[in-house]
Amino acid sequence: MKQRLKWTFDISHPSIEIFSALTEPYRLEQWFCEHADVSMTDGKYDFWGKYTPGNPSKSEGHHRILSYSENKRLSYNADYAGSPLEITLALNGLDAGTILTTTIIGDLTVKSGYAWPGDICLISVENLIQWLEKGVVENRIDFSETHSREFSLSMNINKPAKDVFDALVNPEKLNRYMGKNAVVERRPGGKYSYGWPAGGAISFKEYVENEKLAFGWKYGDEPLTEVSWGLEETDGGTRLTLEHRGFPLDRELWDYVAGWWGIMLMINRLLHSGPDWRGPNYEPETIE
Repeated sequence: MKQRLKWTFDISHPSIEIFSALTEPYRLEQWFCEHADVSMTDGKYDFWGKYTPGNPSKSEGHHRILSYSENKRLSYNADYAGSPLEITLALNGLDAGTILTTTIIGDLTVKSGYAWPGDICLISVENLIQWLEKGVVENRIDFSETHSREFSLSMNINKPAKDVFDALVNPEKLNRYMGKNAVVERRPGGKYSYGWPAGGAISFKEYVENEKLAFGWKYGDEPLTEVSWGLEETDGGTRLTLEHRGFPLDRELWDYVAGWWGIMLMINRLLHSGPDWRGPNYEPETIE
């Protein structure tokens, strides 16, 4: 089944700067990959190493440029999880910045143990924005690591704990970045649902205002697991930590690692954006 996922991002930097970040190897290595080798004239767009899903070697990291237009558009192919993908990055320069439109075409079904291409796209663009704004990406996922039965992720968010906690339990805010008719009963034993058809969060095991949430997790046919959010006040805001545990010993966890990291990035984006901001649509369109 071939699908198309199309997202747009408003970036407050000129298109020439973004295109440079997308095509110059040194710049790519600052926010996107560990190693890069790019030649626009030779049609080569190679990237590999620990910051790329699967931790590919140099020989495994070859990608062919399909087309490009200077400062406007770049299309390339990639093989991921046994399926070919076509990825297009289109830049529309505006007076106040650039609209970046990312389009992924291919088999976009969620595959157990593999980071979903949509999550990879989201994480990559958020890393790009952070690098353009700050000159550094504070946290990058290392795909050379291994996870067995559980994992944890932490992020510093420059907002007080009460604001971060509200983003986790306020249905209106949940619906803006990941929920669909979210339901939250704010007490131990209360219902906690993002409204996803396949499942997800179930009910609170722990509920400590502005400090901690723990809840059961049941998605599709997978066994019941447990998720917790911990919030710790810091001088610069809040240290937000997610833990997800209880997986079978032999299950790869990269789909969950990338998925939760993308959600944490969306929480951070929500808290630093206006009231009209909404996260990208996660529903791919079937095209054949």
